[in-house]
Amino acid sequence: MTAEWLFIRDFSKINFGEETNLLARTWHEGNLLPGYVNSNRRVAFFSHEGQVVTKDSEFEIFKGGSHIGWKPHRIGHDLHSKAFQVGKTVRNQPLYACRVIINGTFIYGQVCGNDVHIISKNEKTPELQAIDLLVLK
Repeated sequence: MTAEWLFIRDFSKINFGEETNLLARTWHEGNLLPGYVNSNRRVAFFSHEGQVVTKDSEFEIFKGGSHIGWKPHRIGHDLHSKAFQVGKTVRNQPLYACRVIINGTFIYGQVCGNDVHIISKNEKTPELQAIDLLVLK
C-alpha cells in the first residue's frame, strides 16, 4: 500500500485557498520526519530530538491513499498493528503520523514507539491522552 505525497520546492507557488494545516514530511539530518504545514503562515513544522524544525521549502505534503485512514489511539497502548509508517530516524526507527484537534484545528505530529511529538505554535499543547493514528484500512 502506498501513499501519495506532493513534493514542495517553492511554497510561494502553491494556492491553498483557506487556511489549513496539512500532514507533511521532510528529510532532516538523515531522518524522514512527519509534521505539518500551515498554509496561512506558509511554513512547515517538524520535531527532531526535542527541537522544532521549520521549513518553507523542500518538504512533501500528504495527498492521501485509497487504503489509508485515521484511527483513534490511546497514548501508552501498543501501536495499532496496521499503523502506517511515514518516516524513519537515522537509526532506522519507524516514525508514524498522528493528529489531534487543538482549538478546532488539526495539528499533525509524529509517533516513535510510545513517544508522541506535537508542535502547536502559539498554543499550549494539552496533556494528550489520545490521538488519531494514520493506519492501513
